[in-house]
Amino acid sequence: MIKFSIIIPVRTINDYLKESVSYLKNLDYSNFEVIIVVDFETNFHFDDPRFKIIVAPKDKHSPGEKRNIGAQNSTGEILAFIDDDAYPQKDWLSNAQKVFIENPNTYAVGAPAMTPDDVSVFEKASGRILESYLASGFTKHRHVPQEKRFVGDYPSVNLFIKKDVYMQIGGFDNRVWPGEDTKICLDLIRHTKSSFVYDPRPLVYHHRRKVFLPHIQQISRYGRHRGYFAKIFLVTEPE
Repeated sequence: MIKFSIIIPVRTINDYLKESVSYLKNLDYSNFEVIIVVDFETNFHFDDPRFKIIVAPKDKHSPGEKRNIGAQNSTGEILAFIDDDAYPQKDWLSNAQKVFIENPNTYAVGAPAMTPDDVSVFEKASGRILESYLASGFTKHRHVPQEKRFVGDYPSVNLFIKKDVYMQIGGFDNRVWPGEDTKICLDLIRHTKSSFVYDPRPLVYHHRRKVFLPHIQQISRYGRHRGYFAKIFLVTEPE
C-alpha cells in the first residue's frame, strides 16, 4: 500500500481547514499522514496522530515555501497537495493509488476539483462559470471529471507528485507566487522530458470565490501570471 503525505499550506487554522480535516479523517484509505504548515503557533489539536502542524519560519510564508517545508518533513512515497478550502471524496487516496499502479511510469497525477453541492448560489454561480468551455476552454477538465489524458500544467488544489522526483527538482520555486503550480509543472516536465497523467477518479471538492468581484479578482490574477509564464517559458498543454 502506497503511503501518501498530504500537504496543506494555510495561514492559520480556519473553518475551511476544519471541514477538510473532517473529510480526511473519513477516507477509506489508512496509509497517509497530513502535514499542515501554518504561519503562526496554534494550540489546535486534531486528536489523530496522522495529523501534524508545522509552523513556517517568519521569512517563508508563501504557499510554495510552505509546501516545500511540508515535503521536507514528509515520510510518504507520494506527496498529495490539496488547498485548505478543498476537501476530498471518501475514495480520494484509494483512487489515486489505482492511478499510480496503472501508470507506473508517471511521476505525477492531476485530478478534478469540483464545486461542492451545499454552497450558496453565488458560489455555485462561480463554479458554473469555471465549468463552462466558454470560461475554461481546454482546462475544463480541472473543474469537472473528463476523460483521462496527459497534461503539462495542473493546479495544486488536487495534485500528486512522487516525492523522489519532487526533491530532484527542488520542489516549488520560492520566487514565484501566484502561479507557482504552473512553474513546478514546467520544472517537472523539463526534468523528466514527459507529461503526466490526468485522471478523473481522485476527486476533491473546492470552494469557489463568490461572484462577482472575488471571482473576477482570482481569475484575472491567475490569468495574468499564466500568460506571463506562457510568454517567458513557452508553457503549453501537450497534444
